[in-house]
Parts: sequence; structure tokens; C-alpha cells
Amino acid sequence: MNALLSRPARPSRSVCAASNPCSGTHGPISRGPSNARQPPGAEEDRVVSEKRAQDEALRQASRTADEQLAARKTELDSADAEILRRIEACDAREHAADRRSSKLDTREALLLETSAILTERELNAEHGFLAEKLRILATVEADAARLRDERDGLAEELASRRATAEEAARRAADERAAKWALDDARRIQAAADARVALGAELAGTRDTRLTSLGAELQDRRARAEAELQKHLSARRAAFDDEAAALESTGEGPRREAAGPPGASSST
Repeated sequence: MNALLSRPARPSRSVCAASNPCSGTHGPISRGPSNARQPPGAEEDRVVSEKRAQDEALRQASRTADEQLAARKTELDSADAEILRRIEACDAREHAADRRSSKLDTREALLLETSAILTERELNAEHGFLAEKLRILATVEADAARLRDERDGLAEELASRRATAEEAARRAADERAAKWALDDARRIQAAADARVALGAELAGTRDTRLTSLGAELQDRRARAEAELQKHLSARRAAFDDEAAALESTGEGPRREAAGPPGASSST
């Protein structure tokens, strides 16, 4: 099938006939009066142009057919690969089924052998082994009943333990949720108390700072006033000394006539 697909497809006669109107099926081209009036060189050019156009159409059709064939071949290859994969999967499943069938046949043979042995025992039981078989069956049934009772007891115990564990887990979850809620409330209260304490501390710090700043300002004002009074006293003493010196040199009357020093500036 791959060899057949690898061969290039030849264009059909209908395609060639449609693309080449000058083929033998349509016969020779009839030349009318219009062709008779054209010069021979123009007729040859037209024929050459038509031939080139036909050749180009044929090449284009061939390329299109080759592309379609390649695409189809790719699709077929993909389909073949998929079919092969499915066949391999089917073979694998078939081998697995064969293996299972072989195992089942082996088990069936063992069961048949066991059945034959049991049948032989049943036949032998008619000759004296029936009582032993009944005793063994009674023991097995007793063991089975005991095991069933133990199973039921274990199932009840497991259900009880599971219910107890679920209840304990539920209580633990409730207690944990309550504890988390209490812790959240405590943290919120502690945060609120911390904010209140911080606000009070900030207010106390601000009042203390304002008080200290007021006291410091008053101290500075008192020192400034004391320095100012000291400076004024020194200037007054200097003025008094200067006035006494002037009076002692005889400039006192003129100063009195002119007025006390600083009068003009004060006015």
C-alpha cells in the first residue's frame, strides 16, 4: 500500500483536456476571418502564449495533485501508525487474556481435581467416613460461627471507637475554637488596654513636657529680665557717672540749659 501511495498520480485526461484546449479530442483550432487578418508573427506569439499558459496550468495542476497526494499519504501513514498501535494494544490485551485464561484453566483443573477428591470422599463416606466428615464440617461451622461473632464484635468495637474518636475530635475542635476565640478576645482587650495606656502615657509625657517647657520659659524670662535689669542698672550708673563728671568740669549748667541727655531722643 505504501508503494502504491509513493507513485506520483498522473493527471486524468479530463483535467488535461480542460487545461489544454488544443488537445486532439477537440480537433484543430478553427481560424476565422479575424485570425486571417492578423499577421503570421502575432498568431505564433498567441499560440506560444497559449502553450505556455497551458503548460503552467498543467504544472500547477501537477503540483496541486502532488501536494494532495503527499497530504493524503501523510494521513494514511498516520492512520497506519494508529492502526498498528491499536493492533499492538489488541495483541497485548489478547496475550493478557490468554494468560488469564491459562490461569483460569489451571484453577479450573485444580477445582475439578478437588471436586473429584471430594466426590471420592463422598463416595468413601458411604463406607464409614461420613461421621468424620460431619465432625469436621461441624468443627468448621463452629469456627466459622465463632469467627463471624468475632467479626461482628470487632465491627461494633470499631464503630464505637470511631464514634468516640469523632466525638473527641469534635470536642477538641470546639475547645480549640473556643480557646482561639478567647485568645483573640484577650489579644483585642490587651491591644485596647495598650492603646489606652499608651494614650495616657503620651498625655502624661505631653503634660510633663509642657510643664517643664513652661518652667524653663519662665526661668529664661526671669534670667532675661534679670540681665536686662542688670544692664539697665549698669547703663544708669554709667550715665550717673558721666553726669557727675560733666558737672564737675563745668558743663552742668549748659547741660541743664540744653536739657537732660537723651531728652531729644525721648521726645
